[in-house]
This record gives sequence, C-alpha cells and structure tokens, in this order.
Amino acid sequence: MEHFEDNTLKTKILFVTNLSVNPLNGGVERITQILSKLLKDKGYEVICLALNQKGYSDNNYGVPQYFFPSSNIFSLENVIYYNDFLSKNNIDIIINQVGNTKISYLFLNINSEIKKRIKIISVCHNKPLPNYSDNYRYILLPYKIETSINSIVKSIAKIILFPIRRFWFPKEELNFRKNLYSFVVNQSDKFVVLSSKYIPEIQSVTHYNNFEDKIVVIPNANTYCSDNEVCYEKRKQVLYVGRFDPSQKRPDLLLKIWKIIYKNHPDWELIFVGTGPMESQMNSYVKRHRLKRVYFKGAIDPLEYYHKASIIALTSMFEGFPMVLTEAMQNEVVPILFDSFGAASDVVIHDKTGLLVTPYDINEFALKLSELMQNETLRYKLSKSAFEYVKKFDIQNIIIEWEKLIKSINY
Repeated sequence: MEHFEDNTLKTKILFVTNLSVNPLNGGVERITQILSKLLKDKGYEVICLALNQKGYSDNNYGVPQYFFPSSNIFSLENVIYYNDFLSKNNIDIIINQVGNTKISYLFLNINSEIKKRIKIISVCHNKPLPNYSDNYRYILLPYKIETSINSIVKSIAKIILFPIRRFWFPKEELNFRKNLYSFVVNQSDKFVVLSSKYIPEIQSVTHYNNFEDKIVVIPNANTYCSDNEVCYEKRKQVLYVGRFDPSQKRPDLLLKIWKIIYKNHPDWELIFVGTGPMESQMNSYVKRHRLKRVYFKGAIDPLEYYHKASIIALTSMFEGFPMVLTEAMQNEVVPILFDSFGAASDVVIHDKTGLLVTPYDINEFALKLSELMQNETLRYKLSKSAFEYVKKFDIQNIIIEWEKLIKSINY
C-alpha cells in the first residue's frame, strides 16, 4: 500500500479535451472536472490541456488548464507544442477524453522517444457507432435555410445531392469509425467505454488481437452528492437539458411530442435549458404552431431546474452515458427517453427508475409522457427508485475504478 501511495504522489496526469474544463460546456467537460479534481485531492498531480478556450474562467476549480496555440487542430505548431508540453511537464499518464473523435489523431501524435515513458488511456464518451442511419434527413439535408447567398447555394446543393450522399454516407461513416478506432485502440494502453454494451460495437470495427486486455468499462460518475434526501417541492414541469443539436440530441422531437399532448395538460410547462444551432428553428416551430407554456432558459447551470422539475425528457438519436439523466435522478426527476443507445438501460430500468420508449416513436413517447404527467403516484414511485438506484454511480464508487486502472498501467 505504501508503494502505491508514494508513486501516486509522483504521478503526473494530463487530461486532454476539446473544450475548456467548464461544466457548462457539456458532459465530457463536467466529468473531466469531477475526475481531475478528485484525483488531485488524492495526491496525483493533474493538469488539463484543451484545444478551445470556450467557457474558460481562470482556473476556478483548482486544476491548471492550458490551451493549444493554434485553432488549426492538426497544425505542425500544435504537434510541436504538444510534444514539448509532455516533455517539459514530465507527464506520466495521458487521459484522452475524445477517444471517439478525430481530435485523437492530434492527442496521440507523440514522439516515439516521449511515448516510451508515457501511458495513454483513451475514453469513448459516446455510443461508439452513432445511429446516423436513423437521422439521415437532419445530417444530409439542411434543417434550416439562411438568407445569405452562400447558405442558399449550399442548401440547394445538399437537396440535389441528397440521394447520392444518402448512398455513400453510411459507407464513409463506417470507414471513418474503423480507421479511427483501430488507430486509437492500438495507440492507447487502455481504452475506456461507458457501458459493457458498447464493447461489441468497438470490437466489430477494430481488429486488435488482445482486445479483452485493452478495453475497460467505467461509467460516468454522478455530478452531485447523493447522501441526503431530496426535499424540493416539485412543479408540473417537463425538463430538457442539453445542446440543441440536429444530428444527435434532436430536441425538436420533444416539441413535436409536446404539440400532441400539451392541450390535455394545461397546468404543465415544458422547460428547455441549453442552446445550439436549432434554437431559432425551435422558436419558430413554437410560434408557428402556437404552442403554449414552452420556455427557453438558455445555457445556464441546470441545478435549480432539476430542483423544480418532475420529469426530464431526452429525445436523442444516440448518447454515450448522458450525465443529465443521472443529474436529474439525483434530484428525483423522473427520466423518459428513447431506448436508442446501450447505456440507456444501464441508467434507466424501465418502469422502475424511469421510462424507456421504442426508438424514435414519437407517438409512443407522447402517450407514455402523458401517462406520467397524469399519474402523480407513479411519478413519486419512480422518482424515489431513481434517487436510490443512481447512487451506484457516486463518484466514490467510480473513482475506485479509475484508480485501479491508473495503477494497473503505472506500476
């Protein structure tokens, strides 16, 4: 035990991310903040290095943050800076938080001499093979048309080329994933997924021989402490928290669901916390269909809305391990979502800790959401079960798994 403690004090861990470690930037940034702070508290020396300074607020949580010099991700300037950074700071372990994106080609571009002494953990923070095939229209067609000539020309081109792009897109996407994961898994000492249900997806596109020795399953940790019972007075509010993203999150589907049911529930509200490229389109939809009691609150800390809301609704095409679910459940908010990704059933046990809906069936979603809104007894039962169940993801449980992983590659 003393051996581990002594080495812990010497171990320097570098988290590499796309955006600055601000919890308002998204789930990856929230979990990076949680893990890096707790590892620091446990005696590790922790540093964060990001590509983008969005949301940076002068190191407000006690772990130093640095940024790449160029906005051109794969520039020689960034590669040189990165390798110098690793060398000068004597980094022992890199935790690559974007193991499912092409940014890994930068974060794993390490000089062979430096790489000899550095261990690399790459994390896939999403469903490894996204369900893009279920979302062609929003990916390949314009979901809105701007007034500039450039945008109009691009939109017309997308419409004309849609049949060709629909044929080629799945093949291109699969080839991209095969190349990416083959590279990341081979270049990393360990590869972390958020659910055991994602292992077959990675394995199907990776031809790494000792795959079982390399992959590790660690879910995301809870954001808040679960020690105390929740005593907030719940309001009749359905909550959405997240990006307004057309290819993955699809909050526009929630508006279509609300259109089906809102007249039957005149005392309920729909609250959106977040922002993104679909915001103007969603506002237009609300006005065009004269939807009532829909409120957009912007990109703010959602905690006060978790306190008030009774239900959280996700209409995503896919997710990895959405922290908004566990955050909501920690505040006794009942989740309802499409069963469209492996970890959905890890977090939500249908009819026990929330409700799962057949992927992309908005009529079924509307029916189940309406029943949940009507049935206060069911909401109460599910909220209490959700609160207890989500404790399994408390940071004190998850950090044990991370320390096991770190020690297994570092000693």
